[in-house]
Amino acid sequence: MVRIFYKEKKQIRKENDVRMLSQIPNVIWVDLQSPSPEEEEWIESKCQVSFQTPQEIVEIESSARFLNRAI
Repeated sequence: MVRIFYKEKKQIRKENDVRMLSQIPNVIWVDLQSPSPEEEEWIESKCQVSFQTPQEIVEIESSARFLNRAI
């Protein structure tokens, strides 16, 4: 699910159709909650961002672990 929040005049509006992203001026926030792969690809291309893959997230989590051994 993708929710796009944008400003229209003095109000905040919401759009759920990710295909409308390129047509909406004044985008404030794009909320991705369990997006489909197609939605992720659309957002990545239109917003020029790259999301981490699940594998990349696991690698970061494992490399960020801290182990303290008492001597």
